[in-house]
Amino acid sequence: MKFYIFLVALLVVTTTSNFAQSSMVHNRLRLIMNGKANEVRKELPDLIKEFPDDPGVMFLNGILMEDATKALSVYEQITREFPQSEWADDAQWRIVQYYALKRDTTRAHRELGTYKRNYPMSEFLIHAIDIVKATVGEPIVTTTPPEVKKPAPDKTSEKSITPTSPKS
Repeated sequence: MKFYIFLVALLVVTTTSNFAQSSMVHNRLRLIMNGKANEVRKELPDLIKEFPDDPGVMFLNGILMEDATKALSVYEQITREFPQSEWADDAQWRIVQYYALKRDTTRAHRELGTYKRNYPMSEFLIHAIDIVKATVGEPIVTTTPPEVKKPAPDKTSEKSITPTSPKS
């Protein structure tokens, strides 16, 4: 019985902790959107130390990076290691943006396809589609036309051709 109480308590603590972290990340994102990125930037080292493997903290870190290529690797890590987290679709959206703005047509379309497949209900999906269309255009769909089968020769209409010998 004590074991079950311990498990329930652990579940409650873990769930509460995850909710608190999520709420904390959302609050920091609001600060960034309100022009207070430097405040969040000052807190970030402590957040990373306290929650080094939290996808929300990783996402904050990526957003605050000035080097988009380094941020890209953070977003890719989130989608690879935490594909079911609430931050994974946000990270995939950032990956699509990166390649679309770099005008890398192939990667932009590939990452958009990944986004559609993995996060079809994401609130940012429509924006991802729009940015790819606006920057690199619609994907070129190449289809091979179906093979046209030649009808079998009609044996009744064939004429018998007999070779003629040359006249000497």
